[in-house]
Amino acid sequence: IGLSNKQPPPPTTSNSNVVSVDAYNAMKLRAEKAEKNLSEVERQLQLQQRKEKKESQEMEDALKVIEQKLVLSISRAEKSEQENAKLKIEIKRLQQELKMNSNFYQSSGPVNSSGPVNVDWVDVQEKTKYCRSLLKNTAHEAKENMKKILQGVANLEEIATTLHAINRFSRMKLDQPK
Repeated sequence: IGLSNKQPPPPTTSNSNVVSVDAYNAMKLRAEKAEKNLSEVERQLQLQQRKEKKESQEMEDALKVIEQKLVLSISRAEKSEQENAKLKIEIKRLQQELKMNSNFYQSSGPVNSSGPVNVDWVDVQEKTKYCRSLLKNTAHEAKENMKKILQGVANLEEIATTLHAINRFSRMKLDQPK
């Protein structure tokens, strides 16, 4: 009967309780400090991720520009090659025409009673100079376009190397203990 009305003993102020409160407070402070550190690390991680995302976007944009320039250079090179092929055909045609006219004039002798047909060698010379000039310019443009293409390829390789280094660096940073 007397057991049911019994109260718990009042708190005592022994040294063991004081140490426990101090230990509790110290653990609470460490937990708060750990939370602050965790928050700071998370904030830094988010900043780093944003920075990497921005850098990746910039690299992608630069890569797109290089790809566009590369496509344009290839297109120019193809056009130059086509023009070069046309000019070669035109030169061959003119050479054959010249050869035929030369053979004709040598073998036929006078075509009419007034004398041999006159070949306008000045005109032939001007046309061959013009064709030679076009061919030379086209070959030069094709060579320059190929240089640009090779430079674009070198730029792409350099970007790939840089991206690889960034990836390795970010992996190293993530693997490091804080």
